This record gives sequence, structure tokens and C-alpha cells, in this order.
Amino acid sequence: MIFKSLIEELESNFKAFPNRNSIIDENNIAKTFKDFDDVLNQYYQVYKYLGLNNQHRLLIISKQSFTFYSLVMAAFKLGACAIILDKKDNLKSLYRKLKLSKVDYLISDFTIPLYYRILLKILFRIKTLNVNSVEVKSFNKNHEFYGLDNTAALVNFTTGSTGLAKMNTRTYAKLYFQTQELRKIIRLHQFENQLCFLPNVVLLNLLLAKSSFLFNNRNHWSELNSENLGIDSIAGTPSHFMDLISRKDIINNKFFENIGVIFCGGSPLYYQQAKLILDNFPNSKSYSIYGATEAEPIAFCNLFELVEAYVENPSFGVLLGKAVESIQFTINPLDKIIFGFENTDFTIGELCVSGAHVFSSEINHLQHKTGDLVLNYNGKLFFLGRIAHLISINDLFIPLVPIENSIINLTNKLGTLIKSISGKVMMIIESESFLDNNLIKSHIKLPVDYEIISIAKIPRDYRFSTKIDYLSLKSFIKE
Repeated sequence: MIFKSLIEELESNFKAFPNRNSIIDENNIAKTFKDFDDVLNQYYQVYKYLGLNNQHRLLIISKQSFTFYSLVMAAFKLGACAIILDKKDNLKSLYRKLKLSKVDYLISDFTIPLYYRILLKILFRIKTLNVNSVEVKSFNKNHEFYGLDNTAALVNFTTGSTGLAKMNTRTYAKLYFQTQELRKIIRLHQFENQLCFLPNVVLLNLLLAKSSFLFNNRNHWSELNSENLGIDSIAGTPSHFMDLISRKDIINNKFFENIGVIFCGGSPLYYQQAKLILDNFPNSKSYSIYGATEAEPIAFCNLFELVEAYVENPSFGVLLGKAVESIQFTINPLDKIIFGFENTDFTIGELCVSGAHVFSSEINHLQHKTGDLVLNYNGKLFFLGRIAHLISINDLFIPLVPIENSIINLTNKLGTLIKSISGKVMMIIESESFLDNNLIKSHIKLPVDYEIISIAKIPRDYRFSTKIDYLSLKSFIKE
């Protein structure tokens, strides 16, 4: 049984490495795997005492990183579904996520204010439980679990570039196969201590008995000067790596030289970004973990052999290198004519991934639809943008990524294309200074006339400074 194997593997790793650090937080407080195992089992007993079981969906929040991951892992051991939220959620986003996820209980290690508890109960029928206010009792009864392999283990949310929260579900089987795929990489390139920006990767590290450093606050990055931290791997999004590189003045160069393995995921990795990563982490092997959810090993791409010849047009987004063994890519053609590629033999469509170890966000579906528009050019996949963001003009559909990158190349400014409700096409460029409209229009030709509008600041997804919030941008433009 996969579920049982996952839990047994977790516990055997903890016993094999009791004195190894599990999580080192931003206050430099380290907890060993023995500490983690003790707290995990304590919370597991609390869950059972409260009458929770493998049918429940638990929204877990905590003020302490170590406690948070202990509560999540205890939910795994119980066979329940753990649901995690972004700490920076606004009320609108939070409401949508709670409505989507159908939470049974809100689990915390502190007392939730009474008015919040009443509100949660009235709006969503969510009960709130403070695990630290419960008397812990021991149980000797053995619990058997059946049919859990394809039930939900973990739920988190992503907005991607749509601006709307989407729910991502991982089954126990999916988590198990993720750890197996990551173990293959670890065997090739050993790492012990990872600087981790992605919560889901922290959970996978715990399953693999690897140490996770949580330095998400930029104010703590100067502490990366310390050579005795022993950090030899990083997992983050492209924007995390760009931020690290931009702050090299406060981080010791030894830190960049000591990194041996890089996992970059959460969004497509552009050629320019990949090149920067390789240049600034000279001794690293880099893997692009590209999927709809962070740390989903459906498309490990070895960037070690990256050469510019792979890229027909460096302004395009590009998925680089070769896929991991047993993974297959397919491109489902769209019933749409893509502007700029009307008279080519290139295969263009939605990127889908399948294989023995691929599980989509829809439980029991073995093909993962990414929602990305890609072009297959001589066996290399070029990212053209999200299908949901195609601009329709008559019978043509315009992909945004080539347009946005052309704007950057011409003006060195962030920009995009939007279409108003009345059908007017506008090119929005983030600039307060003069723009040469004739130059832009001579280089970026569209099948319809468009207006160029300069604004001081393009709205972005609040979690990622590099991602445009298209929904907010449309509402920002009044017509």
C-alpha cells in the first residue's frame, strides 16, 4: 500500500537520522528530526483525541514554521487532507479559497479570536481547534487505513497568471512518487541542506530526511554570509533566484560557489534567467521543476548543457533540455489560428504531460494539462503564454509572451497587450517618460491598430513582482 509505505518511510528516515536538523527557521532556531518526530506524534495523538480521521479536511495555520510543518505531517500520518494558505491572502482571495477547499476544521496552535470563529462557522461551517489547548492522551489502538492511495493528502492554491485562486490537490500516491523522482536526482547530485522558498518542497525534504533552511525574509539574507550554514542546494521560483542574484552585494560569494544543486520551479524559466543562474552559481547542476504546482517533478530539465543554439528567438520563453525518464510530453492542438504562426508547420497547442509518475491536479487523471501554449521547434518547446490570456482579434489569437518580450527588448520596460470590453486593443507600457510610438509600431505589427498607453505602474500579482495581474490591469483601464 503506497500510503503505508509513505508513512513508514517518513518514520524510518526520522529514526535513521535523529540528530540531523530538519528545519532551521529565520531566527536561526534549529530542530532535529527527533524533535520533529516527537512533536509530530504529539499532534497526531491530539488529532485522534479530538476525533479527527482520514475523512477530514484540515486547514492548518501556525505562527511558527516548525509547528506548521509538524501539524501538516501529523495530518499525513492520520490520513487526513492538509490544506495550506498563503500568509499574505487578502479577504477576497481567502473567501474564494475557503469556498473551493471545503474545509472541515481550522487547526492552529493559538486561539483564534471569537468573532473569526463565529464568522467561519456561519459562512463555511468550519470548526476551529487549538491543538495546544487540548489535554494530550496516549492511544495504543492500531489504526488501519484502506483506499488512501488516491485520496487527497495536500491542498494548496496558486493564482498563476490568471489572478484567480485555483486549488491544487496532491494525493498520497502523488506525494510518494514525487519523493521517488526527487530521490533519483539526489542520488546523482547529493545535497543535505537546502535553502527552501517553496513550502511543498519543505514537505518533500522532510520525507527525504533533508534539512530545510527557511530564509524567506530578505532582511535575513545577509546572514547567508555565514559559511558554517552548510547550504548546498536551493529550491525556489525564477523570481527568488533573480532576487538572490540582485543582492550579491550583501551575500558572500562563497555562498554562490558552494551551491551544488538548484531546483527552479513555479513558473516557466526563460533563457535569460537560466543563463544568469548558471553564471552566478558556477558549480551547480540546475533543474527546472516546471508544472502547474511547485515541486511537481513532471518536467525536470537539465540546464547543465544549456547552449544558446537551443533558442531560436531568445525573447521567447523556452522550456530547456531533456525530460526526466518515463515522462512524455504531448501538445494538444488548439482549434485556433495563432497570430504570427499562421503559415508554419510548427506544432502549436496546449502542453500536456503524462507518464507513470504523473498525476494531474484532478484525482485519478494521469494526464496533466498545464494550460500553457507552446510551440515545438525541432524538438524544443517554446513557451508562448497562458492559453487563458490569448487576445482574440477576428479569427486570430495573439499570444502575449512574444509581445511582452518584444516590448522589453525595444523599451527596456515592462508591458503587455489587453483588449477592452468594447474590443479596443491597447498596449500598456510601464513608463513615465517619452515612448517612441513609431518605433514600437514599426517593430510590433498586429492585425489591428492599437493604442500605446504609458502608465506609472502595472499591477502585479502581489506574491511575484515579475508577474502581471491581468485582471487588475483590465479594471485599471477605464473606457
